[in-house]
Amino acid sequence: MKSYTSVLFDLDGTISRSAPGIIRSLQYGLDSIGIHEKDPSRLTRFIGPPLNVELRAAYGLPAGQIEKVISRFRERYETEGIFECELYPGIADVVRDCAAAGLRLAVASSKPEPHVQTLMRHFGIAACFAVISGSRIEDELDNRTGADNKDRVIAKTLSRLGGHALPAVMVGDTKYDILGAHHNGLDSIAVTYGYGSREELREAGPTFTAGSAADLRALLLHGK
Repeated sequence: MKSYTSVLFDLDGTISRSAPGIIRSLQYGLDSIGIHEKDPSRLTRFIGPPLNVELRAAYGLPAGQIEKVISRFRERYETEGIFECELYPGIADVVRDCAAAGLRLAVASSKPEPHVQTLMRHFGIAACFAVISGSRIEDELDNRTGADNKDRVIAKTLSRLGGHALPAVMVGDTKYDILGAHHNGLDSIAVTYGYGSREELREAGPTFTAGSAADLRALLLHGK
């Protein structure tokens, strides 16, 4: 494995086990249009990708209903759901050790940027990151925003890191992270402990795969 100057991390499913707050808030939003999803496992697909993209794909909802679901989702998520999460075991040490080793770290998340910044401060690791990027909060309601949202977040993050960002690697748990890395000319590390399936990750073609925080640390710091 080659040496990298910068490491871009996804948030949900990579740094944070965020399912409880997202799923409960999504159930609250779906209830508002008469869709009552009682099985949390049916909603894990919504963790990571833009909500509008997955709402269209999963339920075929028109724009007006997507807007209502997302508005209700925000109502609950921004007051309580955002903090119904926790760091994956060992990931804080990975972040701190990589920063101490001189790697430039960034967060590149499809989650709205104000939420990303709030969570990184909440977890106490914000100071380890040179850049903390997310999507525009209005993108959740913009039905012109598609699956390329992660591509654009990664591009924005690289721009913010500046001219010495490369070579860089993207770390994430879904196909959107891996494909977004490809589209921006980056290597990628797929973490299999998150919310993306092993099949979707394999099909996306990551450069490397890590099954745990310890595996990720070994790749980033020791190249194996």
